[in-house]
Amino acid sequence: MKITDFQPGAKLRFKGFVKAEEMHAGHRHQHHHGEGHKCCCATKAELSTSQREYRSKLAAMGFINGTEFSIERKAPFGDPLVLKLKDYYLALRAEEAMILDVEAVN
Repeated sequence: MKITDFQPGAKLRFKGFVKAEEMHAGHRHQHHHGEGHKCCCATKAELSTSQREYRSKLAAMGFINGTEFSIERKAPFGDPLVLKLKDYYLALRAEEAMILDVEAVN
C-alpha cells in the first residue's frame, strides 16, 4: 500500500521499495507548472537511476524490510509527512514517500 493512504498514528511495516515501472505506471499529470519550471516527471531510465540513489539513502536511514515505524504528523495537504523510525523523526515529501511499500501493523 501507499504510505499516503494512512493517517497520523498509523503503525506501519516497511515491505520494500516500489519499482520504477510501478511508480511511473498510471501516473497522471495533475499539477501545473509555471513558466520555466522543469517537470518533476522523469523518463523510466532517469527514474531508475534516481530511485537507486534514493533507495540507498533511505536504507542508510533504517528502511530495511520488516522495519516498523509510525506516521507522526501529516501537513494539512498531506505534504510533508513526519515519520518516527526507531528513535528519530524523519520528514519526507509525499512524493518521496511514494517509493515506500508498506503494510499496516495490527
